[in-house]
Amino acid sequence: METLVEKVNTNEKNINDQEKEIHEMKEMLMALPDHKELFDQVNNRLFELLDQVKKIDFLKNEMRELSSVILSTGEGLKKPAKREVFHHHHVPKIIFSLVGLFIILCLVLAGWYMTGEKLEQYRANDTKYRYLKIYENKSLRELLFLTDSLYLREPRMRDSVLERERQIDKYLEMMKRAAEMEAEANELRKKVN
Repeated sequence: METLVEKVNTNEKNINDQEKEIHEMKEMLMALPDHKELFDQVNNRLFELLDQVKKIDFLKNEMRELSSVILSTGEGLKKPAKREVFHHHHVPKIIFSLVGLFIILCLVLAGWYMTGEKLEQYRANDTKYRYLKIYENKSLRELLFLTDSLYLREPRMRDSVLERERQIDKYLEMMKRAAEMEAEANELRKKVN
């Protein structure tokens, strides 16, 4: 409370000091003489001078324009006109056609190369299959014959094989996660003990 009272007192003192200064400034302004007539005379004289300057300036602008036209005409007459020949080269349509055909040829060759690689892979797999059939392992030969007959009888065998592979991958992933969780549980048990 005391600090608030002190602050209010200091603010009142500051306000009173400012009011005194404002009152003194008003008295000083009242004491200044009035020079309105003198300002009006100076203002009228300035307007007269401004009109005279505009008249002179008008003539000056016309002279500048005339001299610039004369100078540009003189410079134009000093320099002879140059004749420049521009050569435009046009590429014939046959070149665009050849470029297009070359790109198509490259695409066809790339496709042919990739097809050849796939053919080599099929040949390699066929050779491996025949190799397994030739050798004397009876159980392997029976398994191969069984697989051949299943493939011929069931046209959707590839889909079922892919589904079974996904199931095995999922099972292996779950086993991996279970092993990780078991390792984490063992670590937590060690920490708790």
